Amino acid sequence: MRLTRLFILGLSSFLILTACSTKEEEEAKESTTEEKAEPKEVTEEDIDDEVLQKVVDQSKEVESYHTSLDIEAELDEEDDETLNVEVDYIDSNPPEIALTSLDVLRTVSKDGRTYFNNDEEWVEITDSIEESAVFSVTYQQVVNTLMTVKDKLEHEAVNGKDVYKYEGNDENVYRAIERLIHVNFGNVNTSNNDTKFKFVINNDKRIEKVEFDVEINDDEGKVDLKGESNFSQFNEVKEIELPEEIE
Repeated sequence: MRLTRLFILGLSSFLILTACSTKEEEEAKESTTEEKAEPKEVTEEDIDDEVLQKVVDQSKEVESYHTSLDIEAELDEEDDETLNVEVDYIDSNPPEIALTSLDVLRTVSKDGRTYFNNDEEWVEITDSIEESAVFSVTYQQVVNTLMTVKDKLEHEAVNGKDVYKYEGNDENVYRAIERLIHVNFGNVNTSNNDTKFKFVINNDKRIEKVEFDVEINDDEGKVDLKGESNFSQFNEVKEIELPEEIE
């Protein structure tokens, strides 16, 4: 398999899943970087849907939450990578975060300091990682993504909940997923995609789940990408505690 078809899940810098050396990573990044037009920022004046307006209004009241993120990516029906994390998130400045993977507490951010558990000890990584790289699929980012693609979505009521969903091959919708989860498939041509995207909104007008399922076919093979993120315990996470080994 060519290097340019290796893929990276960039959801958290220490959970990067790749099979190339540092030099190769740099070369791949250089060879695949391209300027993509950023979506137009959505203002409240652009929202003409009562439910979505309430979602935006309610998002301003969200101060903390628990979220889970599960992603599976398969390249050319051969290379399969998965990512599963649980996160407690306090939307302070800077954010406070406790990230668990496979039942192991891996990363904690508190009081502007970030620590990583490398299975042997806790290491401070504050100076080597940007805040936004610790965990990027935040509730506010999901709300922003919903607003970005809202005009492409169909709305229906299911079991008392509002469901906004999309099925099709619009590359802008796919790019919205790509930006949300920070995925990079190198030189894969993503224009031929079959994309499903769904947001589930509860009775409190908060997003409780976002799901995506993407199949991409180009001249060299196939990419399958699917995942979901769930949100709960809104405003119930009161404190992020540092492990005793750090204190």
